[in-house]
Amino acid sequence: MSSPEKFWKGLAVVIGQPDLFSEARFATCQTRIDNQEELIRILGAVFATQTRDQWCQRPPLLGEHNDQIRAALDRRSADGTGAGT
Repeated sequence: MSSPEKFWKGLAVVIGQPDLFSEARFATCQTRIDNQEELIRILGAVFATQTRDQWCQRPPLLGEHNDQIRAALDRRSADGTGAGT
């Protein structure tokens, strides 16, 4: 939840919800922490729509944060909560 703002803005574009982090409940580090259960639910639902491989084929808009996204997708695949590969 404490990643730099450019990470969150890039993530929003990649997942097709460019205004997600403009919403008051997710606009700052503190509001993302305060609303983390809802944010995790939203992101989980989005990531479940495609496989890890499909998400990883998207353009690298997140720069150095792409590895963090891949690791999160790997964890979801490993624990059975994501769409997998």
